[in-house]
Formats: sequence, C-alpha cells, structure tokens
Amino acid sequence: MSETAAEQDGTRPAETVAGFIAAAALAVGVIAIFYEPVKLAVPALIVALIAVAIGGRFQRLAAVAVGVITVGWVLGMIYAVIEGSALW
Repeated sequence: MSETAAEQDGTRPAETVAGFIAAAALAVGVIAIFYEPVKLAVPALIVALIAVAIGGRFQRLAAVAVGVITVGWVLGMIYAVIEGSALW
C-alpha cells in the first residue's frame, strides 16, 4: 500500500492550514503598525489564536505571530495617536 505525503511526513492537513493562517496573520499584524491598527490587528490576533489552538508542527510560528501582532497593535495605536490618523 502506498502512503500519501501527509502520512509519510506525519503532519495533518490542519497543521499545514495552521501554518498558513499563522503566517498570514503575522503579515497583517505587521501592516497594522502603519494602517488602522484596530481594524487589522484584532482579527489577525483572533486568526493567530485559532492557529495556536490547532497546534501541531507550526505551533511556534503561531505563538510568535500572537506576540508580534500584540506588539504591532500597541505600536500601531501609539503611532496612530501621535500622527492623528484613524484608529479604525
């Protein structure tokens, strides 16, 4: 019997999805520093927390994404207040 690539590698498809959504949330969290932090960082943080809950092979990436998004939200709020731009 032949095994699929996922079975040979030992990863579930959900773990791969968690890695992709953690990376996407990380990118959005960095963008939130400069553009509307409330609108971008809050949903990105929720998505990153979902990736943490899925866990698996990319759990460290998801945890880093949560940290970066949180710092990005704080920096984005500070930057928006100083510049007088929109928070949301």
